[in-house]
Amino acid sequence: MALAGAEDLQLVDLDARQDELARTLAAAAAAERAKALHPAGEGHLRWYRRGCRCSECRSANTALRAAERARTASREKVAA
Repeated sequence: MALAGAEDLQLVDLDARQDELARTLAAAAAAERAKALHPAGEGHLRWYRRGCRCSECRSANTALRAAERARTASREKVAA
């Protein structure tokens, strides 16, 4: 019987931690949107170059860098 009560307390603690995590993530997402220099959904490499560091613009920059690395690798492969 006492074991079931302990499990209930653990579940309550778990729910409280999950709620806190959800609030923290929501606050981080709101802060991320507030930092954007453009409307939501319009992140682009152009905005990244203008100083926007939101996740959309960082993703666009990361994709460009990955494409550049792939092109360089294929050129080095052909040259060898």
